[in-house]
Amino acid sequence: MPKLVFCIFPYLQGLNTLDGNPHNSKYRIWGDGEEIDVYVADTGINPNHKDFTGRVTIGWPTSTSVDDDGHGTQVASIIGGINCGVAKRANIISLKICLNGQCTISYILNGCLWVKQTVQSNGRLSVINISLGAPFSSSLNDAVDDLLEAGIPAISSAGNSNKDACARSPASTPNALTVGAFNDDFAKASFSNYGPCVDLFAPGKSIKVADFSGNNRYTTKSGTSMAAPFVTGAVAALLQVLRDNGTISSPSAQAVNYTNEYIIQYALAGQLTGVNGTNLALSTSCLDN
Repeated sequence: MPKLVFCIFPYLQGLNTLDGNPHNSKYRIWGDGEEIDVYVADTGINPNHKDFTGRVTIGWPTSTSVDDDGHGTQVASIIGGINCGVAKRANIISLKICLNGQCTISYILNGCLWVKQTVQSNGRLSVINISLGAPFSSSLNDAVDDLLEAGIPAISSAGNSNKDACARSPASTPNALTVGAFNDDFAKASFSNYGPCVDLFAPGKSIKVADFSGNNRYTTKSGTSMAAPFVTGAVAALLQVLRDNGTISSPSAQAVNYTNEYIIQYALAGQLTGVNGTNLALSTSCLDN
């Protein structure tokens, strides 16, 4: 695989663990996700929050875009917020697949189909974050598989029941990256799902996020929903670097394979405690430079 370089950014709770040392004051990431499209399948996003610096657009559906719950704004700020986020220049596209905090399979399926068709039409490098879950659903897993086959990396939260993630969808989708949560001391968060369907863990305890209720407000949240967007932001940064160095130029199987391989290859192995299954923690520091 091509050689990558990293940049160093200031500390923020959660972000600082990405270099494998939660007690230092820096984190490292490959790039900033410039001109990469990140689709956030969630409760909507407050596009006016200062953390997004005008980079949020309304995707699907266009008629109901307001975040009436806060979850989507929180997730999006971890992916690409200028203060809270990993990929600080990525384009963030809102998919409001949940109404009043309730997410239906039909809305999720329609949202995934819209993303697939949009990316096939515009040919832009893209990634989707799905920080939600349902009991195992072959139709939901198939919809995520369709995105992967269209060259769109997909990241899913593992779930917050302290149970086997293989019983959940889309967490059980084989080629998606499914993310559990760890705390500041690299222990599995007590709530995080686990098992063979979890690919790696990321920060998920007391994470600073944008608060949807005010354009200048912030709060802290915990959950695998907060862990998955760290990986999504890292994937957006990877896509940007791989595009800029000429490795990939459009959505493809190569885009999915490279990003999945990098995330797993550079994850920290054997650092977590209390896990049942994979012992990989998201890391963006172990790179040649």
